[in-house]
Amino acid sequence: MRKWLDKAWAKAAAFVLTLVLGGLTVLGGIGIGILVSYNVFLDDGAYLRQTLYQEQCYDSLSMANDYLCAQLDSVGLLDKSYYFVNTDTADSDEYNPGAAKQLLSELPRLFADAFSRELSSCQLVVSDPDTGETYLANFDLTESDKLLYDTQELYVYHLSESTGLTSIQVAITATLLEKSGQAPSYSYLVCSWLLTHTGLTIFLTVLCGLLTLFCFGFSMASAGHWHGREDIHLTWLDKVPSDVFALALLSAFFIGWDAFYSEWGRVLFCAALIPVMLLFLCVFAAQCKAGSVIRGSLTARVLRLLWRILRGVTLWLWRIVTGIPLVWKTALVGLGLALLEIGLYQMNYYGEYFLVLKLVELLAVLAIALNLRTLEKNGKQLSEGSGCSAPSGGTDRP
Repeated sequence: MRKWLDKAWAKAAAFVLTLVLGGLTVLGGIGIGILVSYNVFLDDGAYLRQTLYQEQCYDSLSMANDYLCAQLDSVGLLDKSYYFVNTDTADSDEYNPGAAKQLLSELPRLFADAFSRELSSCQLVVSDPDTGETYLANFDLTESDKLLYDTQELYVYHLSESTGLTSIQVAITATLLEKSGQAPSYSYLVCSWLLTHTGLTIFLTVLCGLLTLFCFGFSMASAGHWHGREDIHLTWLDKVPSDVFALALLSAFFIGWDAFYSEWGRVLFCAALIPVMLLFLCVFAAQCKAGSVIRGSLTARVLRLLWRILRGVTLWLWRIVTGIPLVWKTALVGLGLALLEIGLYQMNYYGEYFLVLKLVELLAVLAIALNLRTLEKNGKQLSEGSGCSAPSGGTDRP
């Protein structure tokens, strides 16, 4: 495997496979999370099946109820005050006994045409909840139909006062059939596939995760190795400072996060940043092998430059201070201390007296320093005179 570390095609393949297999691992993890959230591993998917089937059945029941309300309202049978807010009675359809009788006679055919077998995935039956007498049905079941789920809801239709009746209660039953090529949404298709292939989903997720780790490890191991070079070689991209690369990534992330407001836009933007992040990790691994992570970073370079400036200024000030005579050093130090103490006690009530006292103290220090300077000069002269005198010794012998 070591002989492949310096192959460019192996690096490119590992890079691409890391992204592809990593994406499949994430999708598999999301699928397993969906299965766990619906307790598929505890009840063998009963709750998930019920949820998927109920969604379709309730949608069909709602459509059937809306259709019946619209048909009854078209001939004035329905009392709009129960269903519509602020309805003007002048705009309401008046009750017409002839039209109502004709509608009720044709309603079974109209209902069957509106919810035919080709258009609906559920069998809809409108019946009397007490006697079970069937009023309407969109189609009849056959022996080849496979029933998945059924549910029933009660609906009350408040009739107009002109009919002489107050209300009528019906039961609408929706029976979901297994029909190929029909699905209400993509979520139904995904959840159905996960429910059918639960074991395969777990196996593929684990396999893709392991292969992702292998390809990622190969990318990290091959970083910095190139054909024809024994040691670690840094390309122009590997020479980009790691802190600059990381700062650019963070800036791009925050800019893109603020630029995209929709959830899918942010998801796609983050997915587009993943290859750049993987490239950054490869660059960082190459710099770690070459030992240039800290030395080559922009932060370290700026700190070294600041240290050189600070060191140069400090040495320059030290030379200036050491070149000043003793009297002037004492004067500057005394003046600095005086100004510091004056600043600390400037709000004192006896500030004027304190100022005079400090000036007297400064003059006394200067006088002492002047005497010390005189002693220093005399000492130098004495040492120079002693150095020039001839040494004393014995007399010459004849």
